[in-house]
Amino acid sequence: MSVVISIIILLEPPTTKIFRARVTVNETYESEYDDPSSTEFKAFASNFSKNVENVLRKELSGIIRVKVTKLSDGSVVVDFDIVVQQSSNASVDAIKQTLKAGSGNDLGYTILGNVSVTATAQPSTPTTTVTGINYIQDCFPAILTF
Repeated sequence: MSVVISIIILLEPPTTKIFRARVTVNETYESEYDDPSSTEFKAFASNFSKNVENVLRKELSGIIRVKVTKLSDGSVVVDFDIVVQQSSNASVDAIKQTLKAGSGNDLGYTILGNVSVTATAQPSTPTTTVTGINYIQDCFPAILTF
């Protein structure tokens, strides 16, 4: 007797988009910013992220979060990710325009020079759903011992 087992794996599309951005802000760089675990880095990153989220949410839909990934010297160069819902109206140009317009009072930081924004490739690990495995385990428990 032979038993054929079919397992169906459904790949679900990603539910978010990620944009990578870089701005230089008119702030004094502190050497502690080199260490992402330092209190100074965390405080700057938290404040910057909160302010950028607020500015973006005023103009763009589906903003989930902003995460600072790196701070560098040169006034303060901020590298950060912007995570948005797949259905968001956020685009590279819309994010650039919104950040430039918010520079100063709304953003809480004055942006020096250009705003750099790029869209990233989608994550390579989409959500998976396996169907039929419980039925197979119930009917043929000896076959599915891993």
